[in-house]
Amino acid sequence: MQRIGIAPGLVACLLAARVDAFPAEMINDAGPGAKRINTIIVGDGFRDSDQAALTTQGKAVWDTMRSYASYGNYAAFLNVKLIHAVSSDYGARGGDHPPSSPTIFDGYFGCGGIDRLPCLGNETALWQVIRESAPEYDPSHDLLIVLLNDTKYGGGTGTYVIFSVGAGPSIAVHESGHAFAALDDEYSSSGGGACGADCPGPNTTTIADPTQIKWRLWIEPGTPVPTPEGSVPPQTIGLFEGAHYMPTGAYRPRQNCVMRQGDTTFCAPCGEALVLGLYAKTDPIETPIPEDTAVKIGPSGCVRLSYDGPKPNPNTLESIWTIDTAAAGAGTSLDVSASALGQGSHTVELTVTDKTGLVRKDVNGTLTSKRSWTVAVDPSGSNQACVDGGTGGTAGVGGSAGTARSADAETAGNDPGPRGDPIDRTGCLCNLARHDRSGHAALLLVAAALALRSRRADRVRR
Repeated sequence: MQRIGIAPGLVACLLAARVDAFPAEMINDAGPGAKRINTIIVGDGFRDSDQAALTTQGKAVWDTMRSYASYGNYAAFLNVKLIHAVSSDYGARGGDHPPSSPTIFDGYFGCGGIDRLPCLGNETALWQVIRESAPEYDPSHDLLIVLLNDTKYGGGTGTYVIFSVGAGPSIAVHESGHAFAALDDEYSSSGGGACGADCPGPNTTTIADPTQIKWRLWIEPGTPVPTPEGSVPPQTIGLFEGAHYMPTGAYRPRQNCVMRQGDTTFCAPCGEALVLGLYAKTDPIETPIPEDTAVKIGPSGCVRLSYDGPKPNPNTLESIWTIDTAAAGAGTSLDVSASALGQGSHTVELTVTDKTGLVRKDVNGTLTSKRSWTVAVDPSGSNQACVDGGTGGTAGVGGSAGTARSADAETAGNDPGPRGDPIDRTGCLCNLARHDRSGHAALLLVAAALALRSRRADRVRR
């Protein structure tokens, strides 16, 4: 795909300009923009009467993206926003439907003398609109797509992705590989620059040594390296010659991939790079509870530590808890009792790791996140039976002392009390507070009503 756009250093300057904001809609609302990967889609050549069609096109882009596992499984990591920029006429200059007057961003074909390469004649207006309608946009991590309302086929990429409705949404998937994972084009046509010592992307290489190939963990034993085309099944990961605009001397992982041919799937190494890229701004421990890392409880108190954040679907997160480096439990929360800890300060650490099968090589530990709390057992601390997330909880009679336990175990292993209540073997009533609070509230209301009736009966008898 031909590359276009302005120098990245100019983006910040252009974003400083002002323009009235256009309305926007969230096609996929996964969370706060500062903590998610954002795909911003804006239309050019869409009149006010074309905005419903723009919505259809924007949803088609997201539907196409999430049909790939690296995006579909991680939809909770991705925001998709559509900005309804309005033009006075539809089409693009040099396209199938040239507008009677320039569109809002002045989209046109023939950029750089290439007939099917579209560009924008008014990029200043584009960055003004982004500043006002998508202030969360971060050009270092996020993807900006400009969609031209013209049926002529064409597309390109640079600081932003631009393509026409005539090209279809599959181009967005290819270009997202560049934006989110720094994937290289795998075209073998001549005209590209030399890779030097090695190609920059995770999906191309000049190295044919089987022990040094970037994606060697995906190559099954017995696969010939280099891998002659047609010698193995189509989905096989190997070392196929022809990539990075070099017909020889550069290699790609699979015979065909989205980064080479748009109507196929991502190869495994490309999918791996995408998942790693999606973690650039997202943290599964997005909301540690409590947020304060210092927690104090009394000699008979208890605290629940937990977390919340984006999760893949299916959920492949593994959550491991330790207390003073000793294994303490697994799950999204942990109940910690003073009787189990003993007097003094103790370090409770949570480690969350994504065990997805889409990644085999994570040398930087990108898929692992950690959080620690210092829990001090002190006479001045709270003696509540459950301090849920450091904000207070339901007090009550304590069970027998034991060790800290993951609350995700629910009430398994707890024997029912005389009313069927769980007896928490940790000395905490966090489980009781979380699972049976509504039931106990109802019992308390019934008890209060009976007590009131009894007092009224006493007055009558008197």
